[in-house]
Amino acid sequence: MTLLLLADFARRQFHPDDIPPPGISAVVFTGQYDRIETALALFDAGRIGRLLISGVNRPAGLSVDTLADQFHASPKVRRAIAEGRILLSPDARDTGENAAEAACWYRTGPAGEGLLLITSSRHMPRASLALQSELSGQARLFLQRPTTPPSADDPAFSLRELAAFAVTRIRNALTGPQTDRAHLSLCRDPQDHAPGSPNSQDR
Repeated sequence: MTLLLLADFARRQFHPDDIPPPGISAVVFTGQYDRIETALALFDAGRIGRLLISGVNRPAGLSVDTLADQFHASPKVRRAIAEGRILLSPDARDTGENAAEAACWYRTGPAGEGLLLITSSRHMPRASLALQSELSGQARLFLQRPTTPPSADDPAFSLRELAAFAVTRIRNALTGPQTDRAHLSLCRDPQDHAPGSPNSQDR
């Protein structure tokens, strides 16, 4: 069991980035800013059709109202935010909540060829495991990292991520995801976030 867990962790962390189909739906789990920079660059290049940035809130150093300026967004990105094709969600506070609202958001969109997850190499094992559990096989998951795979220069951090990955995997195997969705608006009423709705980001 331990060897299988380690192998799965390493595969998710070091596996080369996937090449998803053009126009795929994508989600960013916030953290380091290069994750958002990567996602916006892919959107500008036409490789992403719609995008959720999950965790746009004060603890992440982000704001829904100022993100476009903070990242010097292109006119194309600004239009997409106004039209709802890029959604900035402030609700998620941790990886489990990122995954839960990403799955809810994905289910409300058009049928596609899968979902692209953008996060760091270190975070990828736990994030991809949580998102796969929430999707329950409803979509193929593609992986994209903004940086090269990490070195072993921070073993304490890697051990913490491995421990969190193990807890997530064991919990999901025993009970499935247990994320509290009460405050995740994307999971309560997806219609509230359709373009043109009162609670959407149309401005």
